[in-house]
Amino acid sequence: MLVDAREGLALSSEKPMMVMDAAGGLMSLDSARIKPVHTVLSGPAGGVVASAHVAQLAGIPDIITMDIGGTSTDISLIRNGRPEITRSASLETVPIRLPVIDINAIGAGGGSIAWIDDGGALRVGPMSAEAVPWPVCYGRGGILPTVTDANLVLGRFDEKSRLGGDLGLDLAAARKVIEEKIANPIDHHPLAGC
Repeated sequence: MLVDAREGLALSSEKPMMVMDAAGGLMSLDSARIKPVHTVLSGPAGGVVASAHVAQLAGIPDIITMDIGGTSTDISLIRNGRPEITRSASLETVPIRLPVIDINAIGAGGGSIAWIDDGGALRVGPMSAEAVPWPVCYGRGGILPTVTDANLVLGRFDEKSRLGGDLGLDLAAARKVIEEKIANPIDHHPLAGC
């Protein structure tokens, strides 16, 4: 019997371990070893499959999914309860000619760092606060403003929320870093308002 250390759950050796593939299906470990390319983009595919399932339970056949991660936000379309599949995906610039769930990534996620360029324009990413030090509002050592900090300051997140049950959000710290690193530099930039 195997034990999942993160959850303390016993995994039965009687059940085969499966791996998600990029089209939202499952494959055996042996298949994944032989054809690892089929697992490319399988992580985001898992979010789309889960979203389709929840939408089905709610009786909603057509939805747009949005999976906000640390560096990007992945968007996908579900029609009639099924994710859209494509054979025209790519990873970076490498084409993938396999059936994969049609997922489009936009360039900003919750950990994407906001900054001011030399011309005084607001930019977001591609740098990320990542898992360490995280956004400033998490109180874990972050010092640069992120999309998550901005969402908290804008009221899109409730400052009383508890992430994972115990991690609070620090609205004052998020306001301070956005004021110091974004608002003040824009206000005082010689090209601001041009």
